[in-house]
Amino acid sequence: MFFIFRLLTDAYSECKDNNYRCLVLNKAGFVIMHNDFLSLDITSESLEYVHITEKEKDMAEDLINKRYMVKKRCRNLNQLKLETFFELELPPKGVNMLDNGESCKRYQLSHVDGSNIFLGM
Repeated sequence: MFFIFRLLTDAYSECKDNNYRCLVLNKAGFVIMHNDFLSLDITSESLEYVHITEKEKDMAEDLINKRYMVKKRCRNLNQLKLETFFELELPPKGVNMLDNGESCKRYQLSHVDGSNIFLGM
């Protein structure tokens, strides 16, 4: 985790600032990297299957309201049930809400070309 975070802070110096929380998400909204994951008391169990709706609730709510994160459904034929999941659908230039004036909904999120990864702060 520390190596990934170092790469992130080398590319985005704002991530070193305590006023920002930086994160890496996959297309389904699961958190791959978050500042909280660097805590010394973090366990491997608490790192698995962490969704943005749990870690950054205000950001997730705003993404859903703006239809940048859309709930979808699929059939699980092995378990014979309908499952729901989220998928990020950002505009090509990403989403920049850093200057919107609402302190709880200030974030920036952009897609990493050629991957299913999104960088946010």
